[in-house]
Amino acid sequence: MSEVSGNELNALLAHVPAVERVMQSAAVQPLLGEYGRTQVVDAVRATLDALPRDLQDAAVNAGGAAAHASVPSAASCDETQIAAQAGRVLAARAQSRLRTVFNLTGTGAAHEPGPRAAARRSRARGG
Repeated sequence: MSEVSGNELNALLAHVPAVERVMQSAAVQPLLGEYGRTQVVDAVRATLDALPRDLQDAAVNAGGAAAHASVPSAASCDETQIAAQAGRVLAARAQSRLRTVFNLTGTGAAHEPGPRAAARRSRARGG
């Protein structure tokens, strides 16, 4: 397996745009409308922070002399690609981790269970 040299990785990373440049791109506008600026900025930062590792991993996994054909290029570091990845991050975060639960015990939040509630009802009826 071959790895991308430090110079090659640095050349790729030189094409990575700044957070504000990504935020001003047209590709981010739908995300801003759906998730809000704070969450989108956080997702873009997370995407940009992971980019050096992802580029290195892609180069290592490509392996051999043919690696250069499949190693990510500067085009994969453009605002559109970064916005798309940030959108995937946001969608994963937005998935609910809660499950629907049905209370089939016969008691619920509207009931006042217990002896005190029974005593109050009895006094209210005049008994």
